[in-house]
Amino acid sequence: MTALAHEFVRSRPGFDGLCFAEQAVLDDWLSRTRHVDAVVDFSDRSWNIGVVCLILGIFREGCDQASWLIVRNGTDWGLADCEYRSVSPAPMSLSDVLACIEVAK
Repeated sequence: MTALAHEFVRSRPGFDGLCFAEQAVLDDWLSRTRHVDAVVDFSDRSWNIGVVCLILGIFREGCDQASWLIVRNGTDWGLADCEYRSVSPAPMSLSDVLACIEVAK
């Protein structure tokens, strides 16, 4: 991602699939994290995994591919680590998912 894309994504007012409180949690996390270059909403892509409400790609600085995918289905959140090809073992909150990314950096 370029610096311009970095600033655009971080200043973006929100994502269609997030409520106001979820947007606030994500915005707060983005304002504190230093290793994430971009967050991209991939929800409109064809994933062939059934009904999913939201899929966000989290990009590390300098990476062209998402390092993590955050997935929400109903009120449950999950995390897929694209590098290690693993998924979170149990439904989590958005805050828990973001904390897992912080630990993995």
